[in-house]
Amino acid sequence: MGIGALEAEKYFNARFSFKPLIERWKQKMKEGRKGNSLVYKDILAQVLKYPELLEPMDDLSIVEKHPALMEIIMSTIFPATFDDAKQLYAVSLPFSYKFAYSSTFFKQAFLDEQGNLKISAGDLQEDLIKVDKLESAYRLIFSKLYGFPFNGSMNSLQRYTDKESGLTCYLELRVDPQFIDVVSKMKLPDASVFENYREYGEILQIPNIREILPVENFVFEGMAVIYIEDVTERESIAAIKNKLLSIHSLADATVFEYLQTQMQ
Repeated sequence: MGIGALEAEKYFNARFSFKPLIERWKQKMKEGRKGNSLVYKDILAQVLKYPELLEPMDDLSIVEKHPALMEIIMSTIFPATFDDAKQLYAVSLPFSYKFAYSSTFFKQAFLDEQGNLKISAGDLQEDLIKVDKLESAYRLIFSKLYGFPFNGSMNSLQRYTDKESGLTCYLELRVDPQFIDVVSKMKLPDASVFENYREYGEILQIPNIREILPVENFVFEGMAVIYIEDVTERESIAAIKNKLLSIHSLADATVFEYLQTQMQ
């Protein structure tokens, strides 16, 4: 049996950090428009008042002490065009289900009163999540430490059963890792070891990749930006179309039972 989605988190050394985001602000201040530069300069000045926010954190309670400032910081990631009440988005510890910030809609849909994920690991496609996380982690390692052209983004379609309705639901998940830095705790092999990496469709297909670069020997510092879209209607319609195309007999009772379930 594969490692569960939540259990797999222990393989990732992750720390929450504003540093990558702050570096992006500084870059924008240098090359951006004057008005935007003034906005970033003002936000940075407010963050600098709290030294504890300038270093990587193991404990998200530090962030929780500054709710108003957190809202201001997050506005640089989720601008006014995002609808807090209708869109699903959040910020988490890298490769983790520990959330530092989320939209009201995300909070209502997926988090309990303690801020923990309401959907259990058993409700999700655990092995798929594990593979996606590893693939994304190695993309970040190669892009940040070797300069290979990978963006590290993680995109997946998740299927789960809603506990209240009993219906099958589909979520399209996109994790943006642009605000995550990678720190190596080991001496890195020469880049020539991976010179033929383009021959492989996926990074995890590179021979002995997990032995050559154990993911446990890297620390991921920053924040993962998460976007979720409910695509249940789209996927249900697609499933119905595929079923209709594949049936051999309209009299098959299992076909009608399946179609009824999908249309609920």
